[in-house]
Amino acid sequence: MIGRRHFHWALLCATLVATLPAHALDCPPGARRDLPLRNDEVLPPLRDGVPRNDDVPRRIAIWGDSHIAAGTFAAELQRVLEARGIDVRRRFVAPYFDRAGVALAVRGFCVSNGWRSDVAFAAREAVDHGPALAKLATQTPDEYIHLDLRNRNDAADVLGLRILFEAKPDDAGAEPIVGITLDESEEQVVRLAGDEHGIGELALARAAPIAGVRLRVISGRIAVRGITQRRAAATRPAVEIDVFGIPGATVAGWANAQPEAMIAALGADAYDLVALEYGTNEGNAPFVAARYRELLERGVAQLRATFPDARCVLIGPPDRGVRGRKPRRDKLHYARIHARINAVQAEVAAARGCLHFDWQRSMGGPGSSYDYARAKPPLMSGDLIHLTRAGTRRAANEFARFLGW
Repeated sequence: MIGRRHFHWALLCATLVATLPAHALDCPPGARRDLPLRNDEVLPPLRDGVPRNDDVPRRIAIWGDSHIAAGTFAAELQRVLEARGIDVRRRFVAPYFDRAGVALAVRGFCVSNGWRSDVAFAAREAVDHGPALAKLATQTPDEYIHLDLRNRNDAADVLGLRILFEAKPDDAGAEPIVGITLDESEEQVVRLAGDEHGIGELALARAAPIAGVRLRVISGRIAVRGITQRRAAATRPAVEIDVFGIPGATVAGWANAQPEAMIAALGADAYDLVALEYGTNEGNAPFVAARYRELLERGVAQLRATFPDARCVLIGPPDRGVRGRKPRRDKLHYARIHARINAVQAEVAAARGCLHFDWQRSMGGPGSSYDYARAKPPLMSGDLIHLTRAGTRRAANEFARFLGW
């Protein structure tokens, strides 16, 4: 990749155990976070007459806010595709370990408390935070990240990892050094050296599948920008879905992105379909349509410059209600704002050669959040902002139909 330093550490240890029991992550009591890949809730029926498998993009990425962060939206898309005989894989592990309510592309993890996140949507200028539009940083020795990489069948199938990092000397001048442990092997000490900005990647590979990885900071200022997983070749058609959902996020993250840096980290042909799901948080502050249009146009322009050949979709915000029983409160205040946001998105999408999925209209239009809240089971949560799991599954099915899946 252009402008980046690469490191390859090959461990050809065929005798290493291919599976990792849950306790082998060696997390402190109560620190491990398990991310369920399945649940036993009643699921909506899948539609009949689905199109051919070759109509589905093979590499998909969705950036957005809390509506996709919890994982239900992507899990339902996965269920739709798996019903058609397509394997669905999650490749990119975003560095959102310190954020509650976020599902990541791993079985489970634990992370120490000394890491601090930095998100692109909060920056006041262009930043290079990598594909996740965020990084997790520390300069405290012995801070750690442990990942359980097993699949939902408790088997190890990861053959290689790429750790995207930013590494610089710390305030005392100590060089950036980390310890890496794969499964139960001995810790390997690695000095990280990136480009002139400290940005680079560490490639880990071996013959036997990797069930778990541990990263420990030894010295220096270390920032993790994400981890990609390489698995064995699929035995049937496969689709990779990467989800970059951060609660509170806005399209400002993409407006602050640097296309050249994104291409260096991912490649211009990394995805066949890219989607931006934003709008709810933009509607929180006093909404000015012209200002929002300018921000959105800048974000979409950066997206198109990064992935010029990919199909592009803008996903608008769902409907939103107003809590409270005071008669003078405008119950459609946020619903009207979201309708205006969707209208701006539709215009920008058309101008940039993208599709636009009007999530609010798919629910029934302004005010539909109240109908969703009264449904049995409820489709809208009590805050009248976020959909329940059942509501999110319905939305994901509508989105899949919109894409022709």
